[in-house]
Amino acid sequence: MKKRSRSKPQSRRSKTKGAPSEPLIEWIKASYAEGIVKRCSEEGCRLKLTGVRDRVILNGEKVVSQGKKADYVIFWAQNAFIVAVIELKSTPSDISKIRSQLEACFRKAVEILKRAPEMPAGDMRVVCSALAKGWSTPRTRRIRDVRIAGKYPVLPMECGVDLPLICKKGTMPLPIN
Repeated sequence: MKKRSRSKPQSRRSKTKGAPSEPLIEWIKASYAEGIVKRCSEEGCRLKLTGVRDRVILNGEKVVSQGKKADYVIFWAQNAFIVAVIELKSTPSDISKIRSQLEACFRKAVEILKRAPEMPAGDMRVVCSALAKGWSTPRTRRIRDVRIAGKYPVLPMECGVDLPLICKKGTMPLPIN
């Protein structure tokens, strides 16, 4: 009697490894290669990227030419195309400084999207967040009142949080015309 060979079931990771990337992600990688980084961490504060696969992370210092800059701009293709503008702080600092840093990188992210040869099909969303250790209640209230581009709230989060959690708490539609 012959034994039948059984093929091993593929793991979830191997199925996604060769999956085609979102064309916009690939265009950003090619166009902004000098600004790409692999992880998000500064001054003892980091953003976790658990499960965030089809993405590109740009260092704000390298892609924004003048003025104050947020630490990172993340473009992530999942169910919706998400743009995350992230500022990392070891401790909560001046709210107006955080606002101007996020504002500069938000404008750069929109500029990048407007230059793109094609937009992703489906929903585009944005989230702006400041991560720090030990947000106090009064400071948290003040930063929640801040709006980027007059519309998008800043989410204060603790260092070490996962990007998907930030997105779950507060992405908003991002119309690009």
